[in-house]
Amino acid sequence: MSEQFYAGQRVVCINDRYSRYFVEWADDFPVKGTVYTVKKAIVCGDAFTQEPGLGLHLEELNNSENFYYTATRFVPVEELTEVEADELLAVAA
Repeated sequence: MSEQFYAGQRVVCINDRYSRYFVEWADDFPVKGTVYTVKKAIVCGDAFTQEPGLGLHLEELNNSENFYYTATRFVPVEELTEVEADELLAVAA
């Protein structure tokens, strides 16, 4: 899977499991199998570990402009195989 993400790119959530503490920081959360649009991609510190990594701000979610989701929770839509896409859509249904 690609490590490259960019504004305008369509991505699908592959991991929507969050710590209960995360709920205090965000209003909306990505849902596994749902497609989103990257509004902005930046290198930022992980909320818990402070390890630097790529974060994605998503157009469809109503969170602060300073709120980013870890890029490892997503995969670019164009990189999904037909089987992977079908499996994710089945989970989301």
